[in-house]
Amino acid sequence: MSACSWRGVIGVVNETGGSDSDVREPGVSGSDIDGLATGGATTDAPKPGTLTSGAGSGASGGGSSASTSSGGDSGVAGSDPRPPVDLGDGSGLSVKGGGGIECPYTMPTPCDESDDGFAAAVGLGCERGVQPSEFKVDGHEHSRLVFEGALGGLDTPYTPRHGERFVILSTGDARQVPMSRADIEAEAGCAADSELCPSTAHGPMHRYEILPPPIDPSPVEGDGSCSKEIGLVGTGDCSRTILEQWQAGDGELLAHDYTELRFSAEVPDDATHIRFSYAFLSAEYPARIADGHNDLFIAWIDSERWTGNIALDDEANPIAVDVVRFEYRDAAHPDQCSEGECVEPKLHGFGFERHGATGWLERVAPVVVGDEITVVFSIFDLGDTAVDSAILLDGVRWDCALPG
Repeated sequence: MSACSWRGVIGVVNETGGSDSDVREPGVSGSDIDGLATGGATTDAPKPGTLTSGAGSGASGGGSSASTSSGGDSGVAGSDPRPPVDLGDGSGLSVKGGGGIECPYTMPTPCDESDDGFAAAVGLGCERGVQPSEFKVDGHEHSRLVFEGALGGLDTPYTPRHGERFVILSTGDARQVPMSRADIEAEAGCAADSELCPSTAHGPMHRYEILPPPIDPSPVEGDGSCSKEIGLVGTGDCSRTILEQWQAGDGELLAHDYTELRFSAEVPDDATHIRFSYAFLSAEYPARIADGHNDLFIAWIDSERWTGNIALDDEANPIAVDVVRFEYRDAAHPDQCSEGECVEPKLHGFGFERHGATGWLERVAPVVVGDEITVVFSIFDLGDTAVDSAILLDGVRWDCALPG
């Protein structure tokens, strides 16, 4: 193992092995969907950022072939603007809490201060947190990274949602996400003034025609809701959000530069929901919007209550380049951002400067006590292997539906 310092970032990346990647320079709205609650974007005060390899406990390789709240040591806290969740049972319960009842999972103890593994970085295995029975990361070794501190400059919203670290998953080289555009050019040759950088291809080993199980892009049949028609659960994507967006990727059903983080866990007593935070950043904006390069992030849950994608923005759009609501735009686009109104300091100083991103978003999905659920967070390129998108992931924990 060797360690190498990356310019523009305080700290060290622990790097193992070589890389077969090559840089390429290519020539319904609403607040919920089918019973799943959304959260808004968030901001936090920044602190210096460092990177680690995530080589500690919980990280493993191999595998498949195929709104405002504060982060920090106290966990995920703050006001909760989400609407009540439709549990399909007429209970009228709300994830907002209240009634003097205390949820034992509201403040899981962060465990990533001394553990730089991928599991601890997103909150898995911590006291009062989700205890995974299985955990795996998959994809090119450089497609994932554990990051500590603040991503970007003084005005950045991208600080950890829980503890000291979060995970970056990228369709390109995740090590480039915290780097300045000038440093990416120096390290990888992708021009700092290009509209199409960062851009890294990981090769055919990470291209799938069939997404790894249990992900099933086929929408459940009919117009019914999985929260009310339990027979639909397990027959496909209850959100009906994956297939249409995948087909929009230049018409080909290929997932390029696929990478994922997944875990299984038994739902403990009193837990009624699972909750997590994420942010989506893409260099496809602005040059390749609606141009057959519809990079897609999926958060798949396989449970008794739901099978399907639970990753949506705060207007219930899937997290796909062509339809997601980019809260931050640092470049003009004829349909989304007018010239002169598209300078966004929150994206300055790291790899997605001059591109588009969401803020931190929060998602909640219902679960059943005693059920062994599987959750898969995956991101992949659509249309081709060029031009990178990334997801920031943190704050995975149980939650309780308490009388509102």
